[in-house]
Amino acid sequence: MVYGEQGKPALAEHPGVHFNISHADGISAVVVSENECGIDCEPVRRHNPRVAERVCSESEQAMLKAASESERDLLFFRLWTLKEAYVKALGKGLSFPMREAEFAFDDDRIKTEISGCMFSQYIIDNELVAAVCVFLKTEELNRLCYINAPENKLIKKKYTNSLA
Repeated sequence: MVYGEQGKPALAEHPGVHFNISHADGISAVVVSENECGIDCEPVRRHNPRVAERVCSESEQAMLKAASESERDLLFFRLWTLKEAYVKALGKGLSFPMREAEFAFDDDRIKTEISGCMFSQYIIDNELVAAVCVFLKTEELNRLCYINAPENKLIKKKYTNSLA
C-alpha cells in the first residue's frame, strides 16, 4: 500500500486499480475502478448551517434556503457526499475549496459543470446517502460499487449525471 500527498491509499503492485472507501454510522461503501474514484456515505442528520456556508456555493446555499425544512437536511447531505466523493477522487482531501465543486438536481439527474467525471448517488430510506465519483479517463467506465446498509433499509432512489 502506498499513499498520495494527501494520504489517499493506492495499491503499489497494481497501479491500474483505483479504490476508495467510506463508512459512517449505519453505512459503509467501497468503489473500485480502473479510473481514479471517490466515494462518500453519510447518515442524514441535522446539518450545521455554518458548515453549509463554508462548503456550499451561493447557488447551493440558495437551494438549501428554498427547500422545505423537512427536505433541507437530506439536501445538504446530498451536496456534501457529492463534494466529498469528488474531492476524494481528486486525492485532495478537505484542503480542496469545496465551494468550487457545485451541484444541482433535476429530477433523477445530478447537474454539475465538473467535466470528465461520472457521479452517482444513492438515497437509502431518506436516512442514508452515498455518492460516487469516477474520473472518465478510459472510453468505457468499469467500476464496482458496493454499499452496505442495514438489511431493512432499501435504496429508494439512484441519481446520476448525464454521462452515466
